Amino acid sequence: MIAIVMNWTLACALVASVTSCGGKQLDLGGTASTPGDGVVASWPVADQRNPRSLRSKGHHLYWIADRGERGAVLRCEKRDCGNTVIPIVEVENTGLWGIEIHDDVLFAIDSRSILSCPTSGCSRPRIVVADAEASAVAFDDVNVYWSHRGKFAIYFCPHASCGQTSTLESGIRTDAVELAVSDAKSFWIQADDAYPQTPASIRVVPKDGSAIWSTFAGVQDQAASLTVRDGFVYWATSVTGGTIARCPSTGCSARPEIVAQSQYFPHFVDPAGEMIFWMNGATLPGDLRSVEILGCQTSDCAATMEVLDTGLGASSGTRNRTFPSRELVVDDEAIYWIGDIVKLSGPVDGGVAVVGSIRRTERRRAR
Repeated sequence: MIAIVMNWTLACALVASVTSCGGKQLDLGGTASTPGDGVVASWPVADQRNPRSLRSKGHHLYWIADRGERGAVLRCEKRDCGNTVIPIVEVENTGLWGIEIHDDVLFAIDSRSILSCPTSGCSRPRIVVADAEASAVAFDDVNVYWSHRGKFAIYFCPHASCGQTSTLESGIRTDAVELAVSDAKSFWIQADDAYPQTPASIRVVPKDGSAIWSTFAGVQDQAASLTVRDGFVYWATSVTGGTIARCPSTGCSARPEIVAQSQYFPHFVDPAGEMIFWMNGATLPGDLRSVEILGCQTSDCAATMEVLDTGLGASSGTRNRTFPSRELVVDDEAIYWIGDIVKLSGPVDGGVAVVGSIRRTERRRAR
């Protein structure tokens, strides 16, 4: 039995439809698909209870949803998601916080452990790390890295067989609330000592232990959505005048490059080739304002920015604050995101019952 410790509070309402927005037609990559292009009209995928931790891998989407007293990792085929949803694995007590997909292996994180299962034919999860108590997790080809909530340290071990745990960083109050890794380095968002769980800076340390941590980018108010992609480190500053920033992973000696500025609570930043996509909008309890799905060309975001969709997005995972959730992912054709949130009941046993949808938005609108 997998235990759960959750601290979710939220209030949401139903948005009846998601609309396409006006504006100039810009090349944001991908193709403008129609049902005749092989995408079956089985979107959105509705009636998902407490949906969270959306992931994309090849032709499939993965996410977590609760089924009664059990939590399930679900998978669907992107072209026909609504008709192809199947459970990969279910656990008791709805104790799943997050998932990652690495090759053909599913990694799941609960309140205490890091687990693994094959993406096909999983009968029972294997325990990778029994006492991780992870506030954030990252993977490379060999190791799993996690920050321990109680010990204020970052550890790692081989994810194929974690017999020996090594310490990557255990400096004074290493409070990593998000983790990301490159080939040679580990990056994390460091919580401000004075305001716990209010991220304030990006730190970095070599993965081989050859040096202690250093500040990669300081004074990043409410930093979130830490991502390493194609030689850059990306993140968002999630305030009303928020930004999307990046620096080369080799170093951020100058000020971070501001890809997009004056954004309203940006989060779920997902770079994709020459483009970048994200969601704007407050996701606090009781906030009924719409969110927006945006994209732009990274090299000239101000001139190419476009609102691709609107709706009520962000689910239980965003408001969880205990473990970082990703609720927007991108492939070559579309943006997939969690939206249409409806509150079903108040907190029960530390959780919140909401229902939402998995949505699909074209990277380029049909012309």
